Amino acid sequence: FPVTIAEMAGLITSYASFNSSLKAKTKVYRLSDPFLRLFVNFIEANLKNIQSGTPNIFLKLISSPAFQSWLGLACELMCYDHRYELSKIMGFSDVDYNAAPFFLRNAANETDKEKSGVQIDLIYDRRDAVLTVCEVKYREQSAGISVIDEVKRKIDLLPNKKGKTIQKALVVKMPPSRDLLMRGYFTHIVQVEKLVEI
Repeated sequence: FPVTIAEMAGLITSYASFNSSLKAKTKVYRLSDPFLRLFVNFIEANLKNIQSGTPNIFLKLISSPAFQSWLGLACELMCYDHRYELSKIMGFSDVDYNAAPFFLRNAANETDKEKSGVQIDLIYDRRDAVLTVCEVKYREQSAGISVIDEVKRKIDLLPNKKGKTIQKALVVKMPPSRDLLMRGYFTHIVQVEKLVEI
């Protein structure tokens, strides 16, 4: 299928970076359907083992690092798909906003670490001159203070922030560490289960 037809049919979704127009040439394309994403990433590659009845194939798959990484991406996509519900949890759903991920590609010959590629999982560009920057961490371990430096670096590389208040949000599977909470860096810390409950 040509890309436009596949997107119109709802098979894929394109994401332009938050600071780009919808007609931007640089976009990320992802499969829209969660089952199709699971099939392409894990089932298709292991179809022979599944069909032959290989013992414990699913236990092996779900305990692999690749599957844990895939769960993290699936959580990012769920947050994007439920961005209104997430804004409601954070208390600004009545404010007009545009929400999108942000990505900046590394230049082909770039060696400066400060100018390397970056991705922010979700940004709300709000009418009240606030940028709510959301970092999603779907891990079995509690997020610790190292996430602060990671988010600071990403915000430093963010364009179009002049004159806006930057609000930081963290979406996590497990409750964050006590050290992270005590720093008070994040305005909002949302556990994924709250998003699922809405």
